[in-house]
Amino acid sequence: MKKTKLIILLLFLLIAFKLLTQEINDCVNSHTFEFNSKDNIALKDTYAKYRFFILGEYHFQEENSEIFMTALKNLYYNANVRIIFMETGFATGLNINEFLKTGDKDNLDCISLYQQFTSEHFIKLKKFYDQLPTDQKFKVVGVDLETYDISSNFKPAVERLFKDSIPNYLSVLFNKLTDKSIAYNQNAKTNIFNEIYFDWKTNKPKYSEILGENYDIYSELMIKTKKSCRYEYYDYNNSNDTTKLKRRESYIYRNIISEINENPDCNYFAQFGIAHIGLQKTVEQKKKYEVSSFITKLNKYENSPIKNSVCSFAIIYYKKQKKLQPNIHYALKEFLYMLDRNKYLSNKIYKTLKANTEEGKIYVVDISADCLIKDKHELQNFQYLIFKK
Repeated sequence: MKKTKLIILLLFLLIAFKLLTQEINDCVNSHTFEFNSKDNIALKDTYAKYRFFILGEYHFQEENSEIFMTALKNLYYNANVRIIFMETGFATGLNINEFLKTGDKDNLDCISLYQQFTSEHFIKLKKFYDQLPTDQKFKVVGVDLETYDISSNFKPAVERLFKDSIPNYLSVLFNKLTDKSIAYNQNAKTNIFNEIYFDWKTNKPKYSEILGENYDIYSELMIKTKKSCRYEYYDYNNSNDTTKLKRRESYIYRNIISEINENPDCNYFAQFGIAHIGLQKTVEQKKKYEVSSFITKLNKYENSPIKNSVCSFAIIYYKKQKKLQPNIHYALKEFLYMLDRNKYLSNKIYKTLKANTEEGKIYVVDISADCLIKDKHELQNFQYLIFKK
């Protein structure tokens, strides 16, 4: 008799579990839709509500470039996006814009060396840029620390601003700055930059005369690079130094605010590392330290011009196992990714997406739907998931 009751109980629990799983599956499927470069039906209300659309990625994944381009085109046509914020320094942003305008190969090399995206990505970005009307072009703004770009991007940005009139003594300093012997010596590069910076600071009228209409941009580059040089390089993903983390997030936040205040009549797009992304998210370091991300600041701070107007997407990844035999390395990577992903995405949603989407297509999932409210940890950070199978 006891065995019979136990069997009945187990059957009941199994049926209840299957019904619950089916309910979740139905909910996810009904709020998942294909995402392409122009259609805006599913996101029409979202585009009317928000000003800044940001995607959180794991760096150096092959899907990132395609997702970036698809999202940018969709947002350009449907959400009045005209400014792209990049996870680069200001100098790199200047060089990206120059490449978009001219297609200069030297610019292509420096903007893709040790950067978030490859040269192929920027070639695709230029192709889209060239298709747009002259008075409706988008622009790129690098808002991250200049420290990481000072060797590869600072010099070409400055040389272009001077055109053919760069003073000889500055040429000597720029050559020192890019010398391979100090490639990994941040203090040496900072000292050389300081000579460049203080010469500008004490001789502004001379620089204004030489640079002409480019003087304001040069001044902004000097100021931002000087601020960036106060930051020492550190391992962002594993550092326990909350002061450095806070300063970097605040630096990015201030740069974005400045650009938005100067360009209030359009909307904005970005794709950053997921460590920075989340509407109420803090950057977590070894579960001991928490730092408000720049997106948290943009969406919550009172002085933010886009308070409560940030729309955040988490990119999730699906890698198909192509080998028939077990692959321990692949299984380990999948397991580690699952552990990290669980910080912001329940495994139930991930499994449903894997089972009900077509390979090669990009999808968006609205996780703010009423039937998914139970998954509160997602809602604290993102309104949408974006996914390529």
